[in-house]
Amino acid sequence: MEGLGASKSLAQVASVIGRRFTLDSLAHLARRPVSALLPHIEKMIAADVIVPEENALETAYRFRLSLFQSIVYDSLLDSRKEELHGRYLSWIETFEDPYSIERPERMAEHAALAQRTVDSVCYLKLAGERSAVQSSLSEAVDYFREALALLSTCSADEERDRIELSILVALGGCLVNLAGAGAKETVVAYKRAVDLCDRLSVTPDHVAAYWGWWFTADKLEEMERRAQRVVEVARGTGAQAFEMQAHHCAWGTSFQLGRHEECLAHIHAGLDIYQTAGEREQARLFGGHDMAVCGLGEAALTYWLTGRLRAALNAGRQAVEKAEALQHVGSSTHALDYALTRAYYARDLASIERHHSSLSALAGRHRLPDVAAKLDIYAGWHGLQKGRPEEGLKSIRVGLGVMRELGGFEDFPIYISMEAEALLALGRAEEAYKRLTQGEELEQALQFKYWTAEIARLRGLAAVRLGRAGLAESSFVEALDVAASQGARMLELRSLTTSIEEGCCPLNCQTALQRLTAGLDEVEGRIDCEDTERAVAAMDRLAGGKPLLA
Repeated sequence: MEGLGASKSLAQVASVIGRRFTLDSLAHLARRPVSALLPHIEKMIAADVIVPEENALETAYRFRLSLFQSIVYDSLLDSRKEELHGRYLSWIETFEDPYSIERPERMAEHAALAQRTVDSVCYLKLAGERSAVQSSLSEAVDYFREALALLSTCSADEERDRIELSILVALGGCLVNLAGAGAKETVVAYKRAVDLCDRLSVTPDHVAAYWGWWFTADKLEEMERRAQRVVEVARGTGAQAFEMQAHHCAWGTSFQLGRHEECLAHIHAGLDIYQTAGEREQARLFGGHDMAVCGLGEAALTYWLTGRLRAALNAGRQAVEKAEALQHVGSSTHALDYALTRAYYARDLASIERHHSSLSALAGRHRLPDVAAKLDIYAGWHGLQKGRPEEGLKSIRVGLGVMRELGGFEDFPIYISMEAEALLALGRAEEAYKRLTQGEELEQALQFKYWTAEIARLRGLAAVRLGRAGLAESSFVEALDVAASQGARMLELRSLTTSIEEGCCPLNCQTALQRLTAGLDEVEGRIDCEDTERAVAAMDRLAGGKPLLA
């Protein structure tokens, strides 16, 4: 390097750009015409310090070894580095598309070394957003974390708070998909975002922050309270695009409470707004997934529970197709999660296999621990249905353990039902009964009600196995009453059918037959499935005069 003589200073300037540099960028940074640079370039090539870049669309070079670039760069005074990084960044920023020249993360480095800290933070945020769009969630989270760490070194003011809020909203959306809504970092990110909202005037980021805050609530009562706040903030923006997010919150809460028609009303209202006002990225991707995908997926579950089987299939298919069209990993995992759940409701093993395979591929590519845990649970239940209860129970419990560690309780009533089914298949009825009782207590603590009828049905089945007729009958009564009050026709049919099959029906023969007949008549878009086939068989049993009580 010392042998380069006067060319050494030009090598130092080039090292600021990076290991690779173009002739145009070097000319600008050195403030010298290209013709004056060429002799020095030739000298550096002859000294084997740099090499021409082959097949480049522009005249470009690179240091032969990264070590060369590092040593030359370190020989600069800090004040000179700061000056050159600032000059280079300012030049790049004059281009119509600066990111075609330098990636945002590289621009963030130049900004930081030029002591332009806030600009560096903004470039890191942009790098994270671009990674998130490309479904590189882990990389996106790393950029957002780096941006927040750097921003913490800045003096507190309103502009700093606005930038932090926008980063936290973006980070939260990624964390929901990567770690789960109940993960500590996800909860903390949205809590901090809401704290910032309280001292800033309303912006679009406020709605996203409050929505994530609602989504990460650990109890339904708290979710309802937070949902009301989302509605207030959405109205404060005066924008239709954010009004639909209030419906987004409301349908989730309504579903958990077993208010299925109310849930569908919010879905339809939200999707109507989405058609006209929801095509902007900020408005669409809340909680790390597209709102329409969520609405269609939730509708699929609600339609199935209320006996609209063909509508359930159609809504689920549309959710998956919408997610595929968006090419957004959070939306795709959300849609496939709904599809798996709907298939479990219907005990549709072929669909479970298909959706499990698709979701497994996504989880593997993007390292999604909460999704991987759900896949273990569903794989276990599938194994149970295929005659491998011991293996199935083990897989279910592995997945449940991970979900507990991550803090995700949204679908725990369903997973506990799967675990209880496996225990019953293994002849461990006492353990199943206790587990279902714990599940019911968890439901009450979380204030979830949509799966209460199914837990009561399984508890009745466990009581039958234990020879506790009184407990069985009271459990079946609870299952029937809850399902009927929620309009959950399929769970009502399933509970009545099971009680008849087990010879422990709490209704008289005529009432049971009438209720089965009415229930089947109310199933819209009737398609053959395990529940309807078993219900028809139960009707035949009643018509044949077989006793309801064993």
